Amino acid sequence: MNGKRMLQNLPFAVSGGVLLALWAAGNSKKAVLLCGVLALAAAVALGRAPALGRWLRARRDPLGAVCGALAAAWGGVLFAGNWKFEGIAARLGLAPGMLVAVLAVAAALAALPAAVALATWLLQRGGVLEDRCRAVLESRPVFGILWLCGAALLALQVYFVVANPYIWQDEVFTLKLIRHPVGELVALTAVDVHPPLYYLIVKAFVTALPGVPAIPLAKLVSLLPYLLLWLGAGVGGWRRSGPVRLGAGVFALCLGGMPKLLDYGTEIRMYSWGLFFVTGGLLAAWYTARTGKVRGWVGLLSFGLLASYTHYFACVAVAVAYLALLVWQLVRRDRRGLLRWGIAAAVTVAAYLPWLFVLLAQLRTVQGNYWIEPITLQTVQGYGTFLFGSGSLWVAVALVAVLWLTTRPRGADGLCIGAALLCPFWTIAVGLVASAVVRPVFVARYLVPELGCLWLGVAAALALLPRQRIKVVVLAVLLATAWGDTRAFVADQQYQASETRSTLAVLDTLPQDAKLVSTATRVQEKLAGLCERESYGWQVTPGELPKSVYDNLYDLTDAATLTHWVEAGRTVCFFEDAANAGAAQKAAQQAGLQARPLAECGLCEPLTVWEIVKK
Repeated sequence: MNGKRMLQNLPFAVSGGVLLALWAAGNSKKAVLLCGVLALAAAVALGRAPALGRWLRARRDPLGAVCGALAAAWGGVLFAGNWKFEGIAARLGLAPGMLVAVLAVAAALAALPAAVALATWLLQRGGVLEDRCRAVLESRPVFGILWLCGAALLALQVYFVVANPYIWQDEVFTLKLIRHPVGELVALTAVDVHPPLYYLIVKAFVTALPGVPAIPLAKLVSLLPYLLLWLGAGVGGWRRSGPVRLGAGVFALCLGGMPKLLDYGTEIRMYSWGLFFVTGGLLAAWYTARTGKVRGWVGLLSFGLLASYTHYFACVAVAVAYLALLVWQLVRRDRRGLLRWGIAAAVTVAAYLPWLFVLLAQLRTVQGNYWIEPITLQTVQGYGTFLFGSGSLWVAVALVAVLWLTTRPRGADGLCIGAALLCPFWTIAVGLVASAVVRPVFVARYLVPELGCLWLGVAAALALLPRQRIKVVVLAVLLATAWGDTRAFVADQQYQASETRSTLAVLDTLPQDAKLVSTATRVQEKLAGLCERESYGWQVTPGELPKSVYDNLYDLTDAATLTHWVEAGRTVCFFEDAANAGAAQKAAQQAGLQARPLAECGLCEPLTVWEIVKK
């Protein structure tokens, strides 16, 4: 132990403690105190390390300095966002915002030396430690752990397919639509704003397995694309070695662990299938760029058409694969490749032509009236939160992208990884332009089909980085993100399941011919999906399309009907949401009846059940 060296490095140890405290600022005061203890332990450990100040001056790494400054600044942002100091500010006579800003800047400056030293060390290349990191990260055991983490996330989703019966109104629409014959289904889809392929896929599974309950089966159908991609990552990672193995393992983890992927993996909508087809299209383009084989072109054409007939913004996303391949042929000046690209594009357009006229009619309908709110700056910021959450994931992804660009990527791999990383941002740009030209038509969940490409690009770029130590840090961030998202997913699923079971318990106590009346359209549609009873909306009118699709959705506008039902001995129950509190009692008064509270339940919102009875 070198006491002089310990004193020389003590500022870096304290600075490291401040950095840790900033990054833990959102957790608790105990976490911050723990960081202080770790800083003291680091001071003792650094007594055996070289003088860090001299070590940094010898290296003069600009990239390390920039990354360290960004890490310290992000710590200051986290501090400012999670700590208010309102009481202290009041005693000092200062505005809380000003006090927090000053403290955040001071803390970021205090954390800067440790952040720069840590970033410089992580970005070092070469040496025995680097070789050991590479060997471990690209080994089969590490790949197996990451792949099994993906398997655990899939198993968790399968569990909640069975344990959580909740469905929201768009999912109910899917289940009701697939009951119609194929011709009617396509015609009704043409009146809607989505292509028909996903509904045909679900209908095929439900028809082939008639004895299986529709809700869990349809959820499993949505999970099937994740399973196929996970299996593909397993086969590729096990059979290949080097960066490909690491990339396959990271992709298997990201497939379920990154923001929103768990949520949309079992939703009875077209997003997971859109993700599968878009990712398949990019992989086909990548394979074609590397080999030039005909089956790569066939794969691109097939996946491109399937994506286009699944979701319009999946069509936009898969265009990235076509554009990347076009750029590749132009750069190589490959006339034969350009001819094949032209044929593939022409066949895609020709095969999509029958639905193109439907799309134009849908656009005219959307121009007149559509439910999406105007897009604001907060909306655009929400797209970033949807992609990367509100934590530090976006910092890790940005770091991977920047470091990957510093390697000057070339060839088919560089082009396709770049296309994968840009895919969601290209879709956002197209969505914003379309919203400006037509009317708002883009919401955050339309980014789900692009998430497969995004995390495939992140996994590939991370695997190809020459700096091995930074890979460990990014992998730790990915694992922490997966853990946090998994906990949130489990809590959300348990809440949904509890709420839905409470409503199902109420429905089980009612006669089969009971009249279910809702005070909100969303509740009316959910009840229509959970049971086969007639579901009425009290003075709320569902659109013409839902009434055409559903077989148990009705309007109820006059109180005389309530009187007739009650006098005929029918059970009439109002499911009243909080926003329409008192509506059941007012309706009963209009009908000369009374409303008697029956139960409390929920469908991801509190509901009060009232029975309408004679006075």
